[in-house]
Amino acid sequence: PRSTLFPYTTLFRSWVTGLSPLGGLPLDVLYFEDCRRLNEISPVAHLSRLTVLGLYGTPVTDLRPLTGLGRLKELILGGHAGAVDMTSIASLPGLRQLGLYDVPEDTDLTPLAGMRNLTVTMHEDQHVLGIQHVRHVTRTARKEDRDW
Repeated sequence: PRSTLFPYTTLFRSWVTGLSPLGGLPLDVLYFEDCRRLNEISPVAHLSRLTVLGLYGTPVTDLRPLTGLGRLKELILGGHAGAVDMTSIASLPGLRQLGLYDVPEDTDLTPLAGMRNLTVTMHEDQHVLGIQHVRHVTRTARKEDRDW
């Protein structure tokens, strides 16, 4: 359950095209769902309090802006048309949970091999490359409605 002590925001649908207005806001939790016109997330790099980020149904595949988010504990990715480069995620020492839902099969988790405390959660029927390099994997049944 989400604590009401932490500010969080969910941005839905196609009206979101850029993130400049978010720069510097004291957000701890931020979800983007079905923001199909959002193609880059560089302003997220300035959200230093961010502990949870969800990117579902966005065309974002470049996660380099996340590399400086030392407090990020949970990242949810899904509904991407292209493979997401996991190299940037490997530089997040505090990341404990990575949710991968409906990502392309050519998404490669090999760069995450050294992340001993990371748990990857994905659909039981989903396939990605390099899953054998991840220490903790949880498979879930597919649901019609996403439950962040």
